[in-house]
Amino acid sequence: SRVTFYYHMYGSDMGALALETSADGVAWNPVWSITGQQHASGSANWTRKQIDLSGGTVRKIRFKGTTGAGYRGDMAIDQVTVTTGEGSGPPVAASPWSKSGKHIYYADPEGGNVGIGDNAPTADLSVLGNLSRALTGYVSITAGSRAVTGEETLLTEELRVGESLLIGSEVFTITGIGSNTALTVDTTPTASVTNAAAYADSDLLIVETGAEKAALVVDRAGNVGIGVAVPKAKLDVAGGIKIGNENETVCDAGKAGTIRYDDAGKAVEVCDGSGWSRAGLQGERGSTGAQGEQGLQGLKGDTGETGPQGKRGPAGSQGPPGKAGQNGADGADGADGKSAYQIWLDAGNTGTEADFIAFLKGEKGEKGDPGTIGSVLNLEPLSEVPENATSGNVYFNSSGALCVYIDGGWAKVTGNGACVNSAIDLVAYYPFNGNVNDESGNGNNGTVNGATLTVDRFGNSNSAYWFDGNDKIIVNALNNFEWGDKFSVSVWFKRTGQWGNYQGIVANGYYTNGSWEIRMGRENSGTMLGGGIVTSANNATWDHVHLHASQNQWHHVVMSYDGNNLSFYLDGELKGVSTRDVGNLIAKNTPLTIGKAGIGKNNEYFYGAIDDIRIYKRALSIGEVRDLYDF
Repeated sequence: SRVTFYYHMYGSDMGALALETSADGVAWNPVWSITGQQHASGSANWTRKQIDLSGGTVRKIRFKGTTGAGYRGDMAIDQVTVTTGEGSGPPVAASPWSKSGKHIYYADPEGGNVGIGDNAPTADLSVLGNLSRALTGYVSITAGSRAVTGEETLLTEELRVGESLLIGSEVFTITGIGSNTALTVDTTPTASVTNAAAYADSDLLIVETGAEKAALVVDRAGNVGIGVAVPKAKLDVAGGIKIGNENETVCDAGKAGTIRYDDAGKAVEVCDGSGWSRAGLQGERGSTGAQGEQGLQGLKGDTGETGPQGKRGPAGSQGPPGKAGQNGADGADGADGKSAYQIWLDAGNTGTEADFIAFLKGEKGEKGDPGTIGSVLNLEPLSEVPENATSGNVYFNSSGALCVYIDGGWAKVTGNGACVNSAIDLVAYYPFNGNVNDESGNGNNGTVNGATLTVDRFGNSNSAYWFDGNDKIIVNALNNFEWGDKFSVSVWFKRTGQWGNYQGIVANGYYTNGSWEIRMGRENSGTMLGGGIVTSANNATWDHVHLHASQNQWHHVVMSYDGNNLSFYLDGELKGVSTRDVGNLIAKNTPLTIGKAGIGKNNEYFYGAIDDIRIYKRALSIGEVRDLYDF
């Protein structure tokens, strides 16, 4: 016998709590007591206590609380449970109903019906309620957690992984057992449960005998095992099955599937709903019989009606042209013709061949007036630009352009292509044909940092680069390049209109000796195009900052320097010239940068597309600039 309860004692002037027992209700014996504050706060967990009462006769128990001197303490008890031992000995005839500690009722002490949870059994064994078993001790589980903790429990001895566990009103499946006081389940509870009784395998029945540990097992899925601890089917039997035929004579639809043993025929029979048939093993397959004779051929059927004509199909594609015929045979040689001298003689003239030649030359006439150019002028195409040209010289190049030398440079009159030999003094050429390679042959290849390929001004895919205000292309090969006193930069660009600061288009530095740059300025909401150079003789030539370049359109800009003049072109037109004694561009220890201002300006990025960058180590003429614009 034992008593179990929970208590809570909190307060600065806490008294004492005691448990006393009595055998007659007059004399009381103290069996347990505790004094002083036992809990740190009013919300602290209660303490569970279990006291063994089996040492003597106990008919009554009582709790005795004594207050403290200052009356400042809270004392409480809850969930008091008293458990008595089982009765000793079987029931006697004078008391036909007796109840054991396991709630088993005996209808007749001489061997009558037995009830479990049923005090009026009508069968040899009558069970009322589920077949659960209560665990020793108490368990707790918190909402949102799968961990179960026990107090005074024997989890490893009483449970197995995979069994059901009823806690409160919820059923869980055990997934792991860590110790006698800790296990885990498959799901989390909807609400926390504290210090509750737990029940295992509420739908499992196991009948054990001395011969077999699990003589009869009914699992949670309804499978029944005889001599099998873990049944795998609705009926799982370890060993033989004996089937009798007593009273099994009727076979109708209600008995379909019934099995019986025929004592006379010594065979197992199965009812198919209308009669009994033997359920022996299937015999081996017989051999194939001989093939029968071929039957007579049937009469030929009538010809069916002609179907309607289908629609005319589409015309096929034109076939390839036929092979050319063989050349015809050569014609016969014609008669020999007369020489011009003979024809002269036949005309009545006399003289030698020398006289005939003198006759053809005639006398030298006077110099005539200058004539005009006829409607047709035949010129042989040249693959290279003529050297040492003077004003008025004309040539026809191999790309189909008619060019004239005017104002110190070649200008295109008509035709296709350009009049410029774009390979002369070409330092680098970036057409961006799917990459940032230098196609001048000088190997000044670039490196992409974030920029992506896009369409060029002709609509060709992957033929220009797009910059989103945080991208650039670096050409480290042009670091420390000797620019000298002449150079030109040609570039196509299309801006989006987005801006926040200066936007570098192409540069080798920023506002220090040896640097040059083409950029969009901050002036007029970022719509102004400019550029300049910084040389060894003059620290700034930065005059072209008032050129408007419309957004979302391709523009061509050229900056050309000849040692004294810095010329700036936009879309094939000269926009301005700065004349200064500026000297040489010295070598600068910075790379070429595309899509961003030079090293030292980390926030001056370009928004838009850039294409076809050409860098020359010479000044371009206005005719060459126009050819690049028309290219």
